[in-house]
Amino acid sequence: MNTPRHLLTMSATVQPATITTDSDGGSSYSYSSTYTGVSCLIQPMSSSDMLKYGKEYGLRVSKGYFAPDLDTGTAVVIGKQWRVVANGKSYRVVGEAADPAGQGVLQKVILEDET
Repeated sequence: MNTPRHLLTMSATVQPATITTDSDGGSSYSYSSTYTGVSCLIQPMSSSDMLKYGKEYGLRVSKGYFAPDLDTGTAVVIGKQWRVVANGKSYRVVGEAADPAGQGVLQKVILEDET
């Protein structure tokens, strides 16, 4: 199965999170740009998906679809708590990455709007 790149009209930077815990137990996040120029599509959740995910993750939730690396063909690994920046907006990954088609052609993640 081929990746439907014609549907992935956005380009994103995917940034892994490094979590630091201070002496009071508070956490802070820092990010580095691991993947740049990743073909993707980020869409707001449908009303039925919001009923399913909205209470768990928050009010401003989107879903993101990410293509494999063009050079290697391997899936872009996206972890929970990572940041995705696309079209000037930042999103925090709140759901584990899934391969909805089971063919390794797309990664789907649940995103919470940061900006």
